Amino acid sequence: MQIGKMNKRVVVQTATEVRDAVGEPIRTWADTATVWAQIEPLSGRELLMGEQVTSEATVRVWLRYRTLTTANRLTEGGDTYEIQSVRNVNSHDRLLECMCKVLD
Repeated sequence: MQIGKMNKRVVVQTATEVRDAVGEPIRTWADTATVWAQIEPLSGRELLMGEQVTSEATVRVWLRYRTLTTANRLTEGGDTYEIQSVRNVNSHDRLLECMCKVLD
């Protein structure tokens, strides 16, 4: 991995749960960190579900090592990425590879 390819500013977000006026849980997202990352589009497809066309895209995000799980999500520009898996590359605590689904 060439660090120079990490040219996107990505915001790491963590979910928090708050209660509304009637006690129902509401999930909100709080910014945890802003980091440099490389985003690589992998695949995309369109599906017909219930007479509606929906699209699904997958990306690979490379970033420097930090504590990150599938409970987090990433945002960049106007895009939001749901983390599907996190891999510590070579187990050296230097680089993370995240497989993400692009949310609409």
